Parts: sequence; structure tokens; C-alpha cells
Amino acid sequence: MVLTIRKKAVLFIMMAISVCIFESWLIQSRTFMNASNVFSLAITLDICLLLPAVYWLFVVRKSTLPSITMVPVFLLSVVAANVILPGQYHKYLDLLVMLIPVLEIFLVCYAVLKIRLIYRTFKEVRKSKVYAFDAFVESLEKALKIGVLAELVATELFLIQYALTGFLILSPKKQNADYKYFSCYKEQGYPVVLGVLVFISVFEIPILHIILHLWSPVIAWIVTGLSVYGIFWLVGDFHALRFNPVTMTESMLHIRTGLRFRADIPYSEIEEIRPFKALEKSSQKFVKLSVYGEPQYVIQLKSEAVIKGLFGIKRESKLIGMNIDNRLEFEKELKARIG
Repeated sequence: MVLTIRKKAVLFIMMAISVCIFESWLIQSRTFMNASNVFSLAITLDICLLLPAVYWLFVVRKSTLPSITMVPVFLLSVVAANVILPGQYHKYLDLLVMLIPVLEIFLVCYAVLKIRLIYRTFKEVRKSKVYAFDAFVESLEKALKIGVLAELVATELFLIQYALTGFLILSPKKQNADYKYFSCYKEQGYPVVLGVLVFISVFEIPILHIILHLWSPVIAWIVTGLSVYGIFWLVGDFHALRFNPVTMTESMLHIRTGLRFRADIPYSEIEEIRPFKALEKSSQKFVKLSVYGEPQYVIQLKSEAVIKGLFGIKRESKLIGMNIDNRLEFEKELKARIG
């Protein structure tokens, strides 16, 4: 069985956690106390050097991931060792920590060079892409050679950007006057539902933080941080829907539900568009791409198309359920293009 990069990364994380748990147990044992100097060196080497080496051998080698990803793995390993080892046994760890400023300088120089390359690549790629997100993903793949991680990084960056700046742009710019753009989130009342969720969360988060703080300040701040991030994610997702509408170009239907799902389908591959029926949900070839609520339409394809989801998830489907705000115009335009 051939393991994908994602599966290899998950296995490595599980192994790293197991190693850290074992080392934590070892520190509490009599064996460690009898030879603490030797074992503190061994534990430092295991966590800080062996884990990054295993990461390179098992995940990076023979994959599209660049070796630069070993740097954050090393830094996380140093942090883990700092937490696991008691302060009086940091003698060898402190020597490794001295390398961090050198790595920081290297990372800054690397980032400056790569950002310039990403920017130049993005400007070139953007000319042929309908969506800025797709152009940015391709730019990351070409500049950094990070494969599936490009979509993960692009998704997080775009959602943060949308959350922070989305409200400043009331009317998203249309790239091409010849394209037809269709929103897919208004008629189902998604903005109202989102507004209620955010409103409730704003009042709920501080109350929950106070309650959890009585039990554990650390847990309270972790939950609060995740909750605030969740609000950012929801707001960013809403603006992603605004800035990434369903688009009809000369030869292709580009289906988008923000950054959640993406599909690019040639008109020649579309067999028909018809009203949605509940029975179609039971088909293994059906995939629901509506933002909120039941789909209005089902687009049936002649052959299976690849549906891209969040975090690099992919699925193949011949039946696509979706919602469109301007239904009559969408149906008229699509039927005219597929003949």
C-alpha cells in the first residue's frame, strides 16, 4: 500500500506523541534518577534530533515536501523537550537552543526570497485564473514545492484575510465582464444564521472563559483562543462566499461555495440540470455543494468530476446538488451553454 503525504504525516505525529509520552514516563522512573546525566542527553537527542531525522526519512524524502519543513519540526521538538525535561536537566538542551537564532536568520532570508518568488508567480498565474485563490495555490505549489500543503496554507491565509478586510469591500470586483457570476448563499438566509451565531458567540465566549478559568486557567485560554478563531473562520468563510461566486466562462462552469468546495466542469461534460429530489441524496455519486439547507438543483454529469474540498480533500461525483440565488437566469444561461 502506497502511503500519501497526509497519511505519512499523521503516522509521524502519532509516533512523535508516543515518543514524548515514553520519555515523560522515563523521567519519572528510578532508572532515570540513577543516571540522570546520561538519560537527559539521550532524551534531548531523541526528541530534538532523532524526531526531525525520522520526519525527513519518512515524510520528506521521496515526496514533494521541501526540506525546509524540517526547521519548524526541529523548533517544535525543542519546545517539547523543554516541556518534558525538568529545568535542572536542560544542560544539553540549552546548547541546541543556541542554534535557534541562526535558524531564525536563515528562515527570514528564505522567507524574503520565497515571498518575492510567490508574488511574481502569482501575478503571472492570475491572468489565466478565474479566482485569486486558485492562482495563489498554484503559486505556492510552484514556488515552495509543498504539494497538498499549498491548499492548507492558502485556505488559512485567505480566510484570515477575508475575515479582517472583507467588510471593507462592499462590492467584490468582477474579473471579466464577459463572465456570468452567481451568488449562492443569500436566498437560504445564511447571512442571518451566521449573524445570529456570531452574536451569540460574542456573549458566550467571555462567560465560558470565566467559568473554565475557575477550574483551569490554561484550559480557559485554550478554549477562548479556539472560540475566537472559530468566529474568525465563520466570518472569513462568509466573505469567501462573496468573493468566490459560481462563475460561467466561455467553456466551463466553475462551481464554488466559498473555499469549502470547488469544481471546474466543462459544459461538454454536463448532461442536464434538473430540480433536486430528496431520493438523490441516497446515491453514492451525489455530493451536496449547497451552502446551507437543501439543494435547489442537481447537475448531472456525463462522467465523474473531481470535487475539491477543504484541507486537500477530494471526491469524485456525477451528481452535484447546489443552490443559486438567481435561479431563473442561472438555469437559462446554463441550458443555453450545454445545448
